[in-house]
Amino acid sequence: LLVSPPLPQHHLSHIENCTWEPSAVSCFSRLRLALRCPNHTSALYTKPMASRKLYSLSPQCRIRSHNAMTLTKDQLAIAANLLVEKSKRNLEQAIKNASLDYWDLVANRLYYSLFHAVTAMMTLDGIKAGSHKGTSAQFGRFYVLTGQFSRQDGMLYSRLQTMREKADYQNVFTLSEEEGTKLIESVTELQTRICMTIAEKAKS
Repeated sequence: LLVSPPLPQHHLSHIENCTWEPSAVSCFSRLRLALRCPNHTSALYTKPMASRKLYSLSPQCRIRSHNAMTLTKDQLAIAANLLVEKSKRNLEQAIKNASLDYWDLVANRLYYSLFHAVTAMMTLDGIKAGSHKGTSAQFGRFYVLTGQFSRQDGMLYSRLQTMREKADYQNVFTLSEEEGTKLIESVTELQTRICMTIAEKAKS
């Protein structure tokens, strides 16, 4: 399976000194790996983590892709941290949109703030989900039912998921300033507890 686009020819001589490492995280814990060279400040190439197939960058260089389960503890911590940072940015965006009365965007950003935080926690625990509904179900199964988080936390997550879908796909979406403000407070509190849990897991 050929990687496209191929690496520039002048990079090929450095391949033997390069390493794949987590560079970004997309939805549902699908990681991307960056080919990093000690002679360059930026990644030479990024690719999604896929099956254990052999990727050919050139006749002189063959690099095996990595399955998510082969990541080291430190790499998983890096991936989770990237998701936490994204979660925090989403919450900041929700607060800014609230000041502009863009309540449909507030609902969207609040949901993704929790989604990325929960996904970060699942990444550290090796829990997979293939969809937004799957993530919600796994959160309930592995964290709410086990008592790590409350039933109210699970209900808040599910409520925000429904609100996000309505805000994104329906022509009319209403959310009062009072209700939106309360949601921001609730999400901030839950996100903080999730991030604390992630920090504890990363240390253990």
